[in-house]
Amino acid sequence: MALEQRLLAKLEGTANILRTRPKFSLVMEELGSLAEMVLLLNLPELEEPARENLFSLKTGLEINSPSFRLVVYDSNELSPGLDSVKELLLGIRSRRVLLTRRYKEFFFDKSSLDLTIPLDPKSPPFGILSLVYSHSVNDLARLWLWIWREANGDLAGSPLVAGSNQN
Repeated sequence: MALEQRLLAKLEGTANILRTRPKFSLVMEELGSLAEMVLLLNLPELEEPARENLFSLKTGLEINSPSFRLVVYDSNELSPGLDSVKELLLGIRSRRVLLTRRYKEFFFDKSSLDLTIPLDPKSPPFGILSLVYSHSVNDLARLWLWIWREANGDLAGSPLVAGSNQN
């Protein structure tokens, strides 16, 4: 929950920063820190003895991400205001519960499994990491778009956003 609260504050802060026409490097720093938060929210919940596996999961994502297929499953924009972001966070939390269950089922007696090497695309660990990757990218894209809209950013003519004017 603390990470979710920090994310909400960071989202509002980033939108406020964008309204001031900041240096590009500052915006990139803000958006990058949001990316890390979204990734952490999408990782399986690890209990105290397994927390050392967090580094292994992050490394597994980095090494295997070129093999992941990005699945765009929800391109709907978030509504203005924090309520829509809070709904997204509830969805992330629900997905995380299911992903954690799958993670625990597979890794129950396989704590020595090395996720820091390329994985077989048909293996459960690859599937779990692939889901984390797709969820994180989808969630982050929606949040970045939310920030841009909250900062009154112009999206006119963008072919990537539903409802915008296309030329």
